[in-house]
Amino acid sequence: MLLLRRTEHAPEAIGAYFWLQWDRLGWPLPDRLLPLRGMSRVALAIGDLMERPISPVLTFPWFDAEMLEKGGTFLVIARTKMGVEKAVRNLGEAFPKRVYALILIHGKLDFATFEHR
Repeated sequence: MLLLRRTEHAPEAIGAYFWLQWDRLGWPLPDRLLPLRGMSRVALAIGDLMERPISPVLTFPWFDAEMLEKGGTFLVIARTKMGVEKAVRNLGEAFPKRVYALILIHGKLDFATFEHR
């Protein structure tokens, strides 16, 4: 379990933790990281480590699938499973090849993977 007090370095520490867990899972690197609301700074930290671009399209009040490349592989960074489920439904419009999710729930990391069929 990751225990961290609120500090200015918390997003970087959480990002590094996510990166380590991603590496342990052995998943391929995504084409793009998609943070949900409140996870942008964490996504920036992970993006720096993975050397992958960040698109905040899921933080907007509307979603436009044309903002993402069709057939891409995406990593959703979230705080709740419910938010991930909604994001995956929205991402279906972009016909992703695969969607991964890393979710920070009460200081514990959860993960999921979704394939477009």
